[in-house]
Amino acid sequence: MADMKHPSSLSQRLALRDGSEALVRAIRLDDKQRLSDAFHRLTGTSVYFRFFSNKKALTEAELEHFTELDFYHHVGLVATVFRGGQERIVGVGRYVEATPEGPERVAEIAFAVDDEFHHLGVGTRLFEQIVRIARTQGIGRLEADVLLDNMGMLEIFRHSGYSLRTTIGDGIANVSFSIGREPPGRLAPCSTAGECATGVGLLVAASQEHEGLDGTLHLEPAAPRAGETNQFCYSEDGVVLGVVTLWSGASVELAALVHPAHRRKGIGRVLLETARAECRRRGLSTILLVSEESSFAGPSFAQVGGGRYRFSEHLMEVDPATAPLASAPPGESMALREADVGDSEALGHLFSVCFDDPEEWRRGQVSAWLRDPGQRIYIGSLDGQAVAVLRAGAPANSETADLNTLGVHPAFRGRGVGRRMLEHVLRVLLGEGRTVRIEVQTDNEKALSLYLSCGFRIITTYRYYELRT
Repeated sequence: MADMKHPSSLSQRLALRDGSEALVRAIRLDDKQRLSDAFHRLTGTSVYFRFFSNKKALTEAELEHFTELDFYHHVGLVATVFRGGQERIVGVGRYVEATPEGPERVAEIAFAVDDEFHHLGVGTRLFEQIVRIARTQGIGRLEADVLLDNMGMLEIFRHSGYSLRTTIGDGIANVSFSIGREPPGRLAPCSTAGECATGVGLLVAASQEHEGLDGTLHLEPAAPRAGETNQFCYSEDGVVLGVVTLWSGASVELAALVHPAHRRKGIGRVLLETARAECRRRGLSTILLVSEESSFAGPSFAQVGGGRYRFSEHLMEVDPATAPLASAPPGESMALREADVGDSEALGHLFSVCFDDPEEWRRGQVSAWLRDPGQRIYIGSLDGQAVAVLRAGAPANSETADLNTLGVHPAFRGRGVGRRMLEHVLRVLLGEGRTVRIEVQTDNEKALSLYLSCGFRIITTYRYYELRT
């Protein structure tokens, strides 16, 4: 028998998607009444989805079977909340090992969630914990019979990151998937941008040589806020073989990379599970996975992770030889300056007007940018009035500057203000000897035309896939 920690060690706090909190723990002998109460709170549909019949109650024999477990052949977890001083079960997940028929150990997995707590992440967390325990206990494959109408459970399987084998008959989907073993290496958070930089650089070089990738891979992490981790590296014998990075913006973007010679070993799945767990901890329900269009592995990785394609962006880079920056732009004279912390309130208002966003939210975002030494915000003014803003990621230790968030006041649009603002900032950054890049959605023809006319050229294209956490 595998060395199982005491069931009490399985307890974990779960941040739900509505901002509340639940506890995921092992089922106990004293849970019989709580399980019975939880059953009676289920709707008839949920009962039928779980038991394939219109049961009215759990029998004493069933309650014993569900609570008196060995935590080896039969493992059960519950998700609970406290209401009125009482602990209430709102979700149940378990696996039961099947009778051995071959060298691989197989178990059946099942779970049910209180209807009031659907779509809050309870089922997903129970599933992940049960799979993790099963793998630790030496289970090689999990199976489940799921009614085709049970879309919630089917979605959890589809978004699990595992390769599913599904057969359908009589309105039931039999889902089977191998969980294998965890890869033998070490997964660790990288607290600073430089901590894993050398190993990640070698990993990127190997991938670029193998796949011919041209653009940046979004793998340099932003400075994390307190209590957050933006990069995790997987290594074996001190060699970085995989990395996942999170970038926070309007939404959190995720980029992952596994060494070409070490793919299909579970490293990518472990990286993705870790990133999803970090995002759930932050209260996020979705993230965007970024894959370079020319990547062989990216689209498959997104598909296995349950990703849904959302949009594509071109990565563009300025060619100094073709950028029209030899002289000052014609027309009205624009003054350009770099913002400082004293501009926070005015910038919050200007960003709000330019992008039609809540001013309070924009003010908080601007304050964070102004405190980040790797970020610059430029203000363009006409006759003393601020009419345009442009943000640039330009860390002191980087030769590259990434342009973001170009906005023009609605009253000044159509007058070439955006072009003049862009050319002014390009003149500053190119004068520092930097490589200047920008990203633009492939269907944004107006912006694409502007950037091409200002000397940008397309380097590569990224695809964005939405993943549930």
